[in-house]
Amino acid sequence: MDIYALIAASGTARRMGENKLLLPLDDTCVIERVLSIFSHEKIRGIVLVCRDEEVARIGREHPRVVSVIEGGEERWESVMKGLQVIPEGSYVLVHDGARPFLSAEALERSLEAAEMKKCFFLGIPLRDTIKEMDGTVVISTPPRESFALAQTPQGAPRDLLLEAYERAVERGFVGTDDCSYLEHMGVKVILVPGEESNLKITYPEDRRWL
Repeated sequence: MDIYALIAASGTARRMGENKLLLPLDDTCVIERVLSIFSHEKIRGIVLVCRDEEVARIGREHPRVVSVIEGGEERWESVMKGLQVIPEGSYVLVHDGARPFLSAEALERSLEAAEMKKCFFLGIPLRDTIKEMDGTVVISTPPRESFALAQTPQGAPRDLLLEAYERAVERGFVGTDDCSYLEHMGVKVILVPGEESNLKITYPEDRRWL
């Protein structure tokens, strides 16, 4: 079974104010670092889904990128378009283009789950107490042990994940991450331990991580 990486890099960066994928990171930039991380011997190829022409150029010039696809207005549209060019019967790891700090160890754990054909997400436990709110009024304080913070990559057999997205479109369901589409279809999803350092660049103040 071949494993592919799908890099979702079509965000508009409204909260960042500039293209976060092109921000400098050491001697490269964010998207180049992400592509480098997934240039792993166990990964057959990388599909890059983006809307920025400079990001697309970087993808076309990268030796491990097998396809550069123009993304959609919403993340679900971009992921679906990427899944459609990945061969049937393969496995896919979906990763945020703005998450350049994935460690080699976390990637190896992801690949182990992929080789077992598990549906999974990288996740970490909550450190802080969480509150269910109605405006500014507390409704409840659920036990944080029952929750996890979801990261990427998230993985599944390509055909199963594409079916989950297609069913969601038919039913008008919009998830917040890839695994939510699988969960909506009743598929069992497991947690693979992530890391605190696997951060996603989202806000201007996140430049301090670079």
